[in-house]
Amino acid sequence: MKTLHSARPRQFGNTFNSITVLAMLAVTLGSWLPAHTLAPPRQGLLHEFATDAPLDPAVPVLRLDIVGPDGNPLAARFELRVDNRPYDPATIGPHGVRFISEHTGKHQRLQVNYALGTGTLEVGLPAGARRVEVSVARGLEYRPTGVAVGVTGRLAEARMELKAWSNLAASGWVATDEHLHYERLDPADDPRWLAIFEAEGLQCGHFLVLRRKGANGLSARQRAYGPQGTIAQRGKLIIPGEEFRDNDQGHINLLGIHEIIEPVLNIGTNWPANYDVLMQARKQGAIGGVAHGSLLGAHSTGVVDAVLGAAEFWEIANSNIYEVERWYQLMNCGFALPPAAGTDLPNYPFRDSWQPFLGGVRMYVRAGANAGADEWQEGLRRGEVFVTSGPLLRLRAADRGPGGTVQLPVGGGDVNVDAELSSPLKLQRIELVVNGKVIPVKVDRSEKNGIHSLRLSSIVPFADSGWLAVRGTGERIAAMECDAMAHTAAIRVLVGGKPIRNSTDARALIALARGEMAHYRDEGHYPTSVERDRVQQIFQQAIALLEARAK
Repeated sequence: MKTLHSARPRQFGNTFNSITVLAMLAVTLGSWLPAHTLAPPRQGLLHEFATDAPLDPAVPVLRLDIVGPDGNPLAARFELRVDNRPYDPATIGPHGVRFISEHTGKHQRLQVNYALGTGTLEVGLPAGARRVEVSVARGLEYRPTGVAVGVTGRLAEARMELKAWSNLAASGWVATDEHLHYERLDPADDPRWLAIFEAEGLQCGHFLVLRRKGANGLSARQRAYGPQGTIAQRGKLIIPGEEFRDNDQGHINLLGIHEIIEPVLNIGTNWPANYDVLMQARKQGAIGGVAHGSLLGAHSTGVVDAVLGAAEFWEIANSNIYEVERWYQLMNCGFALPPAAGTDLPNYPFRDSWQPFLGGVRMYVRAGANAGADEWQEGLRRGEVFVTSGPLLRLRAADRGPGGTVQLPVGGGDVNVDAELSSPLKLQRIELVVNGKVIPVKVDRSEKNGIHSLRLSSIVPFADSGWLAVRGTGERIAAMECDAMAHTAAIRVLVGGKPIRNSTDARALIALARGEMAHYRDEGHYPTSVERDRVQQIFQQAIALLEARAK
């Protein structure tokens, strides 16, 4: 299951009707260009907390209040259309933030508008504006909403109420964007980041420094790493890290490093090995894993790094990638890797109006209330995780959740499975995955108080050790040309204490590893034969482990 998208203009999928707003939020009207399309003469991965232009007293103004059910202001993301055209305001007042995200190399630029939850926004409108459409979203656990208002004289007024339909934080789940590339050098920006997290329904974000080929210096720099660079305030976490890249070996994410691991990008060499970088990150107290589903390596070492335990998670989803095949094969051989997900912003920033911007693809890690960086890492290592770009997932098997283990006696037995996919937007399917295969089960579809649900309850027999997980598909995301998805981490089922084994997948991974080993032996670029031999030893160790599991 692989999805890749090229750069494209964002799309709007909404018309507004005061009676059936949520239904209309899913209507696609076609593509449009953002109001800001001309990039300034800068290069790199950029962002800007934009300074408001002076409010011209001659132009119309939208007075916008976004509130919760108690009537108090609420932080949220909002989009505007004025007279049926998208509109990026130049002024929203002191109670909002205009955030501009830009990837100059891919010509991707987007203005994102936020209400801070501190008071009424005063949004400058274009001269002659007659009608304003407002769409508002706050993460994935509030119902998105929208309204259309007319402009009378020089004034339009809108008061919009957001209602929560879920509260996973109350159960210790931490909503996380694991893959962000924005620079953090000025401590004065930290309150803005935390406010944006609040508006996006996020509790945690990992900001990863990287080096891009052809660029001078580092991109997405952080002012410090480790505890000095970590922000933990108001139930929010900002954690610095690194994306180490090699066009052959692939990309790896190092979450929570205490110092940068050089060279950050291998150019003209395959040294150091990703395995050694991952182990170095672990010595620093970080957790490392394979990024982008291992797709961005021409000769990926992701399987070898996972088999040897250096890679501790497998990133299955970004804004433009969703890949599970290799991950399934590894789990079939007993390597229980937790899934991870993040947006990879500022790559592919375009969103439908109901989506979050930060955390449009996210992971929920059960780490406990007010979790710090260490607790977050431990929750990920336990596998108490699910990833999503829209719907929320719940899974229980024999009273175990994602990351858990069910013990069955010799001879096996049955496992009771109960799972539910939920969203305020329409859902397509929920699927039970057992040992990498979708198992036909009865699914009950329901809708209550505007929340759509797909639920399955099944009894799954296990004669041998294996694993199960649940995945689902939700609303179509027009801006990304894909469906919203969700996937849980696996629950292991061990029969008679025996490990999970699949000789067919083990042999497939052995063949893959041998092919890549030959590539690095014959085509790899290393300082000396010592480094080349070191990489061959890494492959040999991984192949030996896989051969033992193929028997």
